[in-house]
Amino acid sequence: MALTKDSTAILQKLRALMSNLAIVPTQLDAYIIPSTDAHSSEYIADCDNRRAFVTGFDGSAGTAVVMKDKALLWTDGRYYIQATKQIDKNWTLMKQGLPDTPTLIAWLSKNLPNSGFVGVDPLLYTQDEWESLSKELRIGGKTLTAVSQNLVDLVWPNRPSCPENSVVELDIKFSGKSTRDKITDIRKQLSEAGCEVFLITELDEIAWLLNLRGSDIDYNPVFFAYVILSSTALEIFINPKKIDASIRINLEKEDEVTFSPYESILERLQHHVKNSSGRIFTSKRCNHALVDVIPEERRTSKLSLIALMKAIKNPVEVAGMQSAHVRDGAALCEFFAWLEQGIHTCAKITEMSAAEKLYQLRA
Repeated sequence: MALTKDSTAILQKLRALMSNLAIVPTQLDAYIIPSTDAHSSEYIADCDNRRAFVTGFDGSAGTAVVMKDKALLWTDGRYYIQATKQIDKNWTLMKQGLPDTPTLIAWLSKNLPNSGFVGVDPLLYTQDEWESLSKELRIGGKTLTAVSQNLVDLVWPNRPSCPENSVVELDIKFSGKSTRDKITDIRKQLSEAGCEVFLITELDEIAWLLNLRGSDIDYNPVFFAYVILSSTALEIFINPKKIDASIRINLEKEDEVTFSPYESILERLQHHVKNSSGRIFTSKRCNHALVDVIPEERRTSKLSLIALMKAIKNPVEVAGMQSAHVRDGAALCEFFAWLEQGIHTCAKITEMSAAEKLYQLRA
């Protein structure tokens, strides 16, 4: 657990940016720093851990709010003690879930000046979250404002770079279904939904569709990418360093594939909007920055077409899960035998040494 961090200089810089009209569209009364990334990931890479950088609190859940004269951190009961130790005197800890702790929206509605402006990075809020927050603030006479340049990134020296780890192919003997067949099924559903284009933003869904795996986020086999799937083409937006020639060739066998830089997704989506007239399907978890490009009358926002397909396992996937459980069960049996023997011999076993032994047996 990290020690208390002095956030004074960081807050001074953030507050200066909140009033800098060369950076923000209007002077901000508050700036929200959530704990997520542009893909609504439950776990995030170091480069997206903005809330931890600003506050010093590195627990997995929390939302920070910076105002001109205040700084507040909301987190839940798992982290009250940790947050108290890690944040400095500049911050007020809001113990989320306690009866006397207002929600973030309630606090902002009550404490911001009338006609106040609340800034957020639109990449870090889903469309549903954006609409809910905007509505609640509007009731109190406040305005939610999209800030296209993330203010934390501008004050974060030596910010970790976005991972460039190579992706690997998941052989069909493990996936049980080719990318070509998955695309065919999705296109059928897309047509039935009355849409021409499917914007895919969730990393696990992209990995599943392309039968690829990555390591951009610790303990998660995913990689940073976007996908646009139409009736005629598959567009993949990814750092080219991640994809080697053999993977490109294999994907090109599956469909009409084009590769573009990860950062060009917004520009390409704008192109689709401008040069076609059909509806565009997005998941409810798609970020506001991308959804906002699509005219409301052309949006279809529902549970992702991939979510249910991915949830229903094919026979190969079922067999793989069963095999994994058998192997893990064997490792646990070995661990319990080791633990029992250690107890009988009065060996010194700590929580740490037991965890290390279990990790070793499962490797």
